[in-house]
Amino acid sequence: MSTYANTGIELIGTGEQSGTWGDTTNTNLQIVDRLTSGVGTITLSGTTHTLSTTDGVLSDTQYAVLLFSGSPSGANTVTIQPNDLQRVFFVKNATAQSVVLSQGTGSNVTVPTGKSAVVYTDGGGSGATVVDLTNSFVATDALLSTNNLSDVGNASTSRTNLGVAIGSDVQAYDAGLQSISGLTTAADKMIYTTALDTYAVADITSFARSILDDADASAVLTTLGITSTVAELNILDGVTADSTELNILDGATVTTSELNILDGVTATATELNILDGATVTTSELNILDGVTATTTELNYVDGVTSNIQTQINAISSGSAAFTAF
Repeated sequence: MSTYANTGIELIGTGEQSGTWGDTTNTNLQIVDRLTSGVGTITLSGTTHTLSTTDGVLSDTQYAVLLFSGSPSGANTVTIQPNDLQRVFFVKNATAQSVVLSQGTGSNVTVPTGKSAVVYTDGGGSGATVVDLTNSFVATDALLSTNNLSDVGNASTSRTNLGVAIGSDVQAYDAGLQSISGLTTAADKMIYTTALDTYAVADITSFARSILDDADASAVLTTLGITSTVAELNILDGVTADSTELNILDGATVTTSELNILDGVTATATELNILDGATVTTSELNILDGVTATTTELNYVDGVTSNIQTQINAISSGSAAFTAF
């Protein structure tokens, strides 16, 4: 006499169904096919539905995947029978209402609209329980339960709950940053652009860096160890350097030597007057020609005619003869 497995497969008794056992076997194989890879579409309506198992007959409870569809009028409670059936189901709720899976008076599993779950029935009889395996997955506990993502409606909310919101927790994609991320850097290197959002690496020495941090041209010259010369001053304004520029050079009043540098000849009385602001003196004249000042030179200094000049004046007027020295 035939008996039946938990899933409704008929187990033919020894010596039974001679000549007809092939039909039973074919049905059994179809049941096995449903159990291993079958997808059954279950159309729901109202608020209740029953999934039954009939021994030896193809039944909805034999599908591995239960795809709930239809238009239930509210949360629909799907009762799985018999209450001693032990099965694992992959469930997808494609309706606009929640689907509640139940087998006995034990706990149920609710699959929200648009969601999926992996559940099993324990077959505990009147007190049978439906268990949600999805909630016991390690990744699900960590990401869904802990971070409250089990009912997330969009990617933005998911990122926020995970702490990776774009613009606040993480940087949005940027072509320039992407280019920089592909560079290989090392000591004494700098990054520069070769095109829009395109970067490359070049060498930079410690000496070059010492110039880059200078505030102005004067600071750069100091770093380079360059002091301005008269020739450089001439280059600056296009004319021969003057005493004011020379004073800027050495921080003191311009000297005769500096004046000589200016015009290329020995300093004149006029230039000496510029130096001290007074009429040139004998000492200053001595500086000019390198010898003791003569009467003629002194006459130039004080503006008084010398004895020679007196005689010359007398000769010129015809009133006196020249007196030799």
